[in-house]
This record gives sequence, structure tokens and C-alpha cells, in this order.
Amino acid sequence: MPSPPRATQLLAPLAGVGGTAVAVLAGALGGRPVCAVALVVAVVGEAVLPSRGAEAAALLRRVEVGPLVRTAVRFVAVVAVSRADGAAASVTATVTLVLGALLGLLAINGGLRLRMRYRRLPAIETRNVSLDALRIPPAPPRALVDEQGLVRWGLELLAIVPAALATSPRAVWLPGGLAVLGALAVAVAMERTSRAIGGRLGHDPMVAHVRRFLATHRPRVLLYFSGTPDAAYQVNMWLATMERLHQPAAVVLRERSVLARLAPTSTPVLCVPNSQDFMALDLADVRVGLFTANVGKNIHLLREPGLMSSFIGHGDSDKNASFNPITKAFDEVWVAGPAGRDRYRRADVGVRQEQLVEVGRPQLDVVHPPEPRPEGWVPTILYAPTWEGWNAEQEYGSLTTIGPRLVRAVLDAPSPVRLIYRPHPFTGLRDRAMAAADREITGLLEEANRRRGLVVPDQARHELTGWSTAGDAADQSRDARPGTAPSAVAAEAAAAREDAAWFAQVPRGAHLVVRSTGASLFACFDEADLLVTDISSVLTDFLASGKPYSVGNPSGSSTEEFIRTFPSAGAAVVVGPEGEGLPEVLGLAIGTTDDVHAAARGLLAAELLGPEPGRATERFADAVDALGDRAQARAENRAMDLHAELDQDDDSVVAGDDASAGDGSSDTDAGSTQESAISTRSHRT
Repeated sequence: MPSPPRATQLLAPLAGVGGTAVAVLAGALGGRPVCAVALVVAVVGEAVLPSRGAEAAALLRRVEVGPLVRTAVRFVAVVAVSRADGAAASVTATVTLVLGALLGLLAINGGLRLRMRYRRLPAIETRNVSLDALRIPPAPPRALVDEQGLVRWGLELLAIVPAALATSPRAVWLPGGLAVLGALAVAVAMERTSRAIGGRLGHDPMVAHVRRFLATHRPRVLLYFSGTPDAAYQVNMWLATMERLHQPAAVVLRERSVLARLAPTSTPVLCVPNSQDFMALDLADVRVGLFTANVGKNIHLLREPGLMSSFIGHGDSDKNASFNPITKAFDEVWVAGPAGRDRYRRADVGVRQEQLVEVGRPQLDVVHPPEPRPEGWVPTILYAPTWEGWNAEQEYGSLTTIGPRLVRAVLDAPSPVRLIYRPHPFTGLRDRAMAAADREITGLLEEANRRRGLVVPDQARHELTGWSTAGDAADQSRDARPGTAPSAVAAEAAAAREDAAWFAQVPRGAHLVVRSTGASLFACFDEADLLVTDISSVLTDFLASGKPYSVGNPSGSSTEEFIRTFPSAGAAVVVGPEGEGLPEVLGLAIGTTDDVHAAARGLLAAELLGPEPGRATERFADAVDALGDRAQARAENRAMDLHAELDQDDDSVVAGDDASAGDGSSDTDAGSTQESAISTRSHRT
């Protein structure tokens, strides 16, 4: 869901805080109607604050002005106004008693809520793993126990508005009593829920349950990922490939936020946030660890002695992230083709040539070659720029320099040209200028469609998960039994059909802005006649289509130097920061310029993606088998070496017994020596 506009985000905190302040002032001055109206405004603002003013809500918490504190301030305002109009002291006493009881119950509910959530948060969340043996009871209705839900704010309104207007105790007791009883019922529900779940989802029980699952399923391959939610695509892109392996596999995530973004898969998934829990798992049967990113938590799996590791990455490109020195820590580094091997050789970052294995790009087996276009087709350019990177060394993006020029060139073209704009999901994360350019391009394309009267249908948002999102984390892990979600292969096929159907509904010639939650990149490849991109894996992947492409050179270096630095641009039209090359790009799209790079693209595709297009999935599975065989052989050799050392220790002990027979040494001393030797060898192994 897109974030609400900035002005809208301010309405909820202004209503909540401003309404509370007005209520306090009116209470002090004895203005009952004004106080009552201000209280309603304040509570309505509180109710929508989590969704419409999340940043303000977080700020209020940081300064120790949370919901309970704000509620207490409003209660003080009601107590103050209760003496207005000459009301009896009994009214104030009743208001104080009722609101005090309600405030106390709300505070108790806060503690019970925290305990319930803690107990119902599995130490290890799972998908496609049966938790039936744990007998997890259902959570209470979310609306009932939500700290910021309508029930909670409804109870407050029920108590404070009548109390602010009441001139007799009776007018306070009935609605206030109902509010107190409601808060008590919520407390009972949370207490019973916490007692029912007990500690069965805690660290020790969940580790034990997952260990039993591992002993039964015996995965030989782990796809391991740690990162931010926005980086979930880095693991999602490998799910279908994992399902096609020849060996049992599992996916291991280290962040709960990534689990929420995980695409459908039939492969078992373990989300293990705590490092001690992860290291307590028995991974003795695992032989292959596959890593998609260079992150610190990788060490928790790399330390396992029985497996061998491979860095498979999340795309193949000439970015310096594709030859990170950290990569030398892995047993093998898998690249798509010979160009990946050359990239590491040129970078000279410590990755040995024998570590490199060419496996192709399994994801590209579904990319289609060019097909004849229907009559009336509008030539289509796909603009897919990369983001600004984590630092200045990774700034490959053309969005601020070339992007607006490309859009204006397309809009001013002498014959119709359609532009599909698909920005990187991280665009604007570090550089506000990138975010501003993104808004400018989006605005230009939408305005062009409006001027021509073209209405683009809403994009179908692909379901991120095939599992139930009802209930809390305990319910979701319990209900994500094996077989409840579609396989990644089936989900990708369904998404491809949805994308094709959406593109078919788009008016011909309408410009499109496609976000990462919309049509897939490969679906955009099929729609495009030409790609404009930056140095990134998008460039490499597009070569599988055989279509022409262009690369942005925002640095301003010469074309020769640019291609020498980034060989993947060798068969591209290079566009400079002032728009040099854009006329050729438009000419290629329209068909008025000869495609002189066609032969070079074919050679470059073989270098970057490897031979045998369409067989990368099979080559990848074979590489997993080969690495697993190496790991198995290493484990067996280690076991043989250990037994040999233990046999030598036994011989030494026997010799020591014979030698000590005449010097008074005891059998106990010899046994202690043997036990010490075994312990030392086991620890070393």
C-alpha cells in the first residue's frame, strides 16, 4: 500500500494531540460541550494514527508519550470538567473512580498483551513444516486485543464522553461500567490465551521440534538469506530453482520481516532470528549451503563443518558488488558464464579460479526470444535503471541524468513510441535526487497518458505469499502446513499469465510505470523491443532475449573507457549524461536505424550467460550435486582421520598400561588419559 500524502499523515497526530490539548483546556475552563467534542476528535485521531501517522506515533513513543499516557491526560480533563455547572462532588468522585478503574485495566491489558505476544511469537517461525504436535491454540480476535484497535478506543469513548457531559453519578455509572467490564473481558481473554499457549513456542521447545523435523526431512541443501524486507527479491528469485533440485532442500531466513515478503514455495522454510537458536540446530546432514548475499550473519552457517558453501548471488553484472572480496570465504563461487570468471580474475580480490563454477542463470530459462508483433503494435522501450547504491563507489544509476532526457525524447519522438518505466525497488533509498527524478518521470508519463485520454488499468498485485495471513505469528506458522501454498514454479507460471493478461488490457501506446510489486521484470522483457538500463544484472538478463539494448553512462567517461571498464556494455548503444546516443536508441526502437550490434550481442550473451541457453536450471542442479559429493567426501575423510587418531590414542594407552605395570600407575589414570585424548580430538574436529 502506498504511503499517504504528507499532509494526510499530519491529520491524525494533530487530531490526537490537538484534541487532547483542547479537551484539557476546556476541562479547566468548565466547557462541557467543547471538552466532549475535543475528546471525540482526539480519540478518532488516535484510532487512525497507526495507519495514517506512523512516524508521529513512533516519535510520541520515543518521548514517552505513548497511548496510555495520552489517555490518562484525557481522563484528567474529564475529571476537571466534571465539576462544571455546579455539579455535585459525587459526580467527580464517580468519574474519578470509574476512569481510574478503566485506566488501571488498560495498563494491565498492556502488560498482558506483551506477555501474550511474547508467548505466541514462535522462537522459530516455519512454513511447510507441520506444527500439529505442538497443539497451538488459536489467537483471540485481533480486533479484541489490538492495542490501537477500535475496541480499545471504543471503550475509551464509551467512558469519557458521557462522563464529560454527566451532571449526576447515574449518567457515569452505566456507560463507564460497561467500558470497565469490556476492558476486564479483554484482560481475561488475553490471560486465558497466554495460559493456553504456555511456553510451547519458546526457544527450547521450538529448537527441539525443528531438530526433529530436520532429522525426518534431512535436507541436504540450504538456501540461506539474511537482509532487509526490500531485499526479499534476492531469495524469492531462487525459490523455483530450489524446487527443481535433485536433493531435499530447505530455505533458512534470519529476519521475520523477510518471511512476510517471501513468495510462495513448496520448500520447507525456517525463520530463525536468534543466532543461538540457529547454532543449536542439528545440521549434520546438510552438505550444501547456498548464499545470495554477503552479510555478517552468513558466518552462522559457514561455521558448520559438514557442509560446503557456494555464493550464488542475486544477479550477474559488472557492478563491484559482483566481485566483493568477502566472496573468497566461500568454497565455491558460481557465476553465469566465462565473463563472470574473467571479472574475478581482473578484480584480483583473492577469489581463486578453481573456486569459480559456471552454472548459467536458471531464472532466464523462461525468457522468450523475440516474437512477431501484432498489427498496430507501438514500438516499446523498457527503461529499467538501477538504484544509487550503498555508497559513491556503487553509483551506476542514470535516473537523475539520463532518465528525464529519455522520457522527453520518447514523448517528442516523430512517430509513436511507448515507454515502460520500471525503477529499482531501492530507488531513492540513499539519494533524494533519485527519488525526485523518479517522481518527475512518473509525472511526465502519467500526464502524457491523460492528454491522450489513455486510462491504464490497475496492476494486479501478485500475492506475496501462498500462506494464510490471518491471526498472529503462531497461527500463521501453524496453518502453513505442507501443501497449503502453491509451489514457486506454479506461482511463477500463474503470475506470468496474470502479467500477460494485464498487458493485453493496456491501451496500445499507453506509457506505463511498473513497480516491483506489479508485472515481473521478465514480463516487461517480453513487452519491450529495446532496453535502456544501467550497469546491473538487468542488462545481463536481457541478453537472453536477443533484443537490442542501451546502457547509461552517467559518469561522462569516453565510450571506449566505459566499455573497457564494463564489458557487458560491449554490444550496447552507450548513452552519455547529456543524452548522447538517444537518437540512435529511438531509431532502433522505431526501426529507422540498423541494428549493427546483433552479432556482438550473441557472442556477448554466451560470454555472460554461458552456453546451452535454456539448460541453466539443469546445470545448476548438477553443480549442487557435485558440491554435495565433495562435501560428503570431505566429511567421510574427516571421520576416517578422527578414527585413525583415536586408534593411535588407544595404542598409546595400551603401551602406557604395559609400561606402568611396574611403576604403580593405576588403571584409573590410564582411562583418564584415554578420555582426555578422545575429548581433545572431538573438539578439534
